[in-house]
Amino acid sequence: MAQRQVEGSPGSRLLVAALAGLVAAGLALLKPARGAPVPEVPSAHPVTGPGVADAKMPEELKLRLEHHLQIERIIFDKLLIGLLLVVAGFGVNVLVEGIKAAAAQTQYLLDKRLDAAMAVRASLDAVTAPLYQITLDACEQNKENEENEDLAEKALAELRKIINTNSLLFDEQYMNDAEGAVAVLDGVLGQDCYARCDVTEFIEQVSQYLTDESRQQVMPGGNAAVIAPRGKSFKPLAWTPEGLRSMKTSGYMNKNYEAWRTRQGSVPEPTEPICRVTK
Repeated sequence: MAQRQVEGSPGSRLLVAALAGLVAAGLALLKPARGAPVPEVPSAHPVTGPGVADAKMPEELKLRLEHHLQIERIIFDKLLIGLLLVVAGFGVNVLVEGIKAAAAQTQYLLDKRLDAAMAVRASLDAVTAPLYQITLDACEQNKENEENEDLAEKALAELRKIINTNSLLFDEQYMNDAEGAVAVLDGVLGQDCYARCDVTEFIEQVSQYLTDESRQQVMPGGNAAVIAPRGKSFKPLAWTPEGLRSMKTSGYMNKNYEAWRTRQGSVPEPTEPICRVTK
């Protein structure tokens, strides 16, 4: 019949084996050696007669008993110390393994979050590059290149996908701001006319905010300026799904653009909006 395997972790099996060894060693030490003379013990029957009250245990037998008790105490102390050392070693081993497991889990999540943040940044670059050209063409009254609009639409769809796919890695505030930034960029893409030529700078600062927040997700509590100094950035305004559906992304983009210009100290000018030239 096949032997049954002992279940449990290597640490628990080591602890059981060590305890069994200590117990076996103690029993072996306590067991009298084979062939050793057994000391004679006085009879337990009462003896009467003169001088019995003054009888004393033989000195040799008394010394043997004291020696035997002293050996038992030494063995017991050794077993107790060994048991304490085994238990302490097992506890330290469990603690170290727990710390190593927690560190490995933290490193794993950090690596995944770093990969996600880099993917967000790369996709964001793919969105803003054609958007810059679209707004520049509108500002300079140049004919719009439809290829830029196609590139921006595909990159924006990819950016949404990457953010939503990694939603479990990022905190709730980041997800809310990221979705707001995506709505702003989508609103820019859906515009036919712009208030001023500085929309390009507005896009850059929204993009910079999302970049800074992505960096903070990788280095929580750290100083992001040590690696990449923060530039000017603009945090998208608070929004709700219901409000965004009612005003659409183009309306949300205009609200953010007006708030950004107000923060910049710009006063809206009563001029005709700059429109794309598609013909």
